[in-house]
Amino acid sequence: MLQSMAEGKLDVKLPVSDRDTLIGDLAQNINNLVHQLELSLQQERAAEESKNELITSVSHDLRTPLTSILGYLYIIEQDRYKDEVEMRYYTSIIYEKSKNLDRLVNELFEYVRTKNPKLTLHKEKINMTRLLQQLAAQYIPELKANRMEARLSLPGREVWLYADAEKLVRVYENIINNALRYGADGKWLDIRLQEDEKGICIEIKNYGKPIPKHSLPYVFERFYRADEARTEEGSGLGLAIAKNIVELHQGEIWVKSDESGTAFFTLFERENIDER
Repeated sequence: MLQSMAEGKLDVKLPVSDRDTLIGDLAQNINNLVHQLELSLQQERAAEESKNELITSVSHDLRTPLTSILGYLYIIEQDRYKDEVEMRYYTSIIYEKSKNLDRLVNELFEYVRTKNPKLTLHKEKINMTRLLQQLAAQYIPELKANRMEARLSLPGREVWLYADAEKLVRVYENIINNALRYGADGKWLDIRLQEDEKGICIEIKNYGKPIPKHSLPYVFERFYRADEARTEEGSGLGLAIAKNIVELHQGEIWVKSDESGTAFFTLFERENIDER
């Protein structure tokens, strides 16, 4: 059996003897070692598959704007435009698609970085009441452009959280950006903060078209879009990045969506509040 194990047959197990304690313990330890090796190999295969899927998705999303950019540049290079007005129209399209490409690349780097469990968090004591007020004020122009308005529901006291402020802001920016993109049919963006004995719960809710039920389990997966259509309007990484950052803080993130609205929740337990 040891020979079979050495040849890579990791489903083989040594019999554990009850009559000889020393040999029995040795056999059990070898079985445990083989089991751990098998788990490590499975994790390695899963990581390799995940990497390949990421490369495939990235290639698809990069190719779309690149193809357009190259196409319009070819038209300009070949002087296939009627006048300067048309040329300027083509260059404006190239510029916008280049910005989309730049955003995608930046979000890809951010996703990979936040996926690293060894990423260093620069934690400090954050006034979450003030942070959410500042975020709502920051988005006033975008909200107005979408004919939306933020409604804040915050405690009458300061609520504190021990966290990485820069990364936490990124979480709520990504959620709000998602609400602006898909919630413009509704007038309101509700931001609620609650604190109890369990911890801090933050809810960000919009009243646009609900997420289909079959899509709800996948909204935090990279490159997933609930409308199942790839567009350049979003990279499909924003909510995946938010999930990575929340989990790095040992928090939870989830979504509920129906005809009454779409709400994203983040929960940070008491130890993240009291930590110093």
